[in-house]
Amino acid sequence: MSNPEVVHARKPIALPEYGDRTISWTELGIDGWNAEDRQLAGELRGKAKIDILELRDGIRIKADSRVGHVTFSSFDLVIRPKFDHLDVGHGKISPLSTLLAYAFNFENLNRVGEQRLSETYFAEILIYWLIGEVHNIQRRGLFQQYRRERRDLSVIRGKIDVKTWLRRGGIPSERMPCVFYRRSLDNVLNQTLCAGLRRSVAIAKSPELKSKCRYLADDFALFPVTDRTLDYRMLADARRDLNRLNTHYENAVRIVEMLYAGSGGFVLGDPHREQIRIPGFFFDMNDLFEKVIGKFLKDNLPSEYKVGLQNEREVFFAEKSLENKPPSIRPDIIVRNGESEIVLDTKYKPIENGNPSNADLYQLSVYAMTCSRYQEEPKRRARIVYPADSRVQERRIGLCRSRHTGGGDLCEITLHPVNMLKLAETIDEGSGSEKQAFALEIIGK
Repeated sequence: MSNPEVVHARKPIALPEYGDRTISWTELGIDGWNAEDRQLAGELRGKAKIDILELRDGIRIKADSRVGHVTFSSFDLVIRPKFDHLDVGHGKISPLSTLLAYAFNFENLNRVGEQRLSETYFAEILIYWLIGEVHNIQRRGLFQQYRRERRDLSVIRGKIDVKTWLRRGGIPSERMPCVFYRRSLDNVLNQTLCAGLRRSVAIAKSPELKSKCRYLADDFALFPVTDRTLDYRMLADARRDLNRLNTHYENAVRIVEMLYAGSGGFVLGDPHREQIRIPGFFFDMNDLFEKVIGKFLKDNLPSEYKVGLQNEREVFFAEKSLENKPPSIRPDIIVRNGESEIVLDTKYKPIENGNPSNADLYQLSVYAMTCSRYQEEPKRRARIVYPADSRVQERRIGLCRSRHTGGGDLCEITLHPVNMLKLAETIDEGSGSEKQAFALEIIGK
């Protein structure tokens, strides 16, 4: 595969999410693909859902909701979020940075001086934060953990290892076997930071960021901290070892998890085994959009509204079938207010002219009929929440029974556009009343 350490002087090939672009071999400056690039394109198609099709005289790239970059032998492919290209004013922080920090509880990170994504790569926002967190950890002091050790010592330390001494014959000697505990920097949390910095060296495109990550990783090696390969077992152990004595490590561990996942870890395949690493980084904006909307509603709706997120509430079941257990129905968000319920499904994709696909309509109609209750009127309702600019208006679609089955309304589906720039600005600078009004607008109140 391509070496992710190589920095190409060639201008990267960029397109927005859900973009579709055809590029000739002449534009790429090559005669055709080599075997390594062809293999990498196949892996991206299978795991990252990014279609890179080889044509007779070039390639065609079709992107979806994943953004990031990948390094081929002859060019860098960069997929950027659409809304981060818009003009947000000089000196303002990238809206994507704001939404990332809010969704993953990174609000306390120092975000001063960040670049907009149109001037850098997506992963470098996370790497920038990781470097800041490592500096913060170093200032507060690296975590030391007691480790049990067994050694023959001339001066007794801890307690004598009687079993070992008796196994040797029980004869007194100048050096006695001892069992004792010693504080050590070589623990899984520091190993995770070191491994995350090494992975960042491979992901980052900026020579300055690469140099900073390499320098900090080499610092850990001097303590000494064992230089291990980052994998899901290490991350699970690090997450398990977090406690009140080392809470200042939590943000850094979460960032390393995201960098690992986006460069070929659990997001692109089976979470229980290491996947083929890609020379780059990809992040699914669907996950970010759902997390931001769910958290924003939970934080800002009036107290009488109770917000249930997909992974935090009960599962609704369809009617039982005879041969198998019933399929589970999991709406993204359910908002309750007394006896009434509002079902919301987040869709991070373009909905052209306010016309959702048939599959989306079928899905929302099932949610409305199964999960939605309205106290004030019998009609079932559900809402599609999707990103759009300020020119797009909310639209309602009514689903009715066929006249052959007696007619009548079944449910109403509302398509509610959310302006991502306005949402980021409200999160960053809005007052409590402005945030509450925005949240009520999302749920249609």
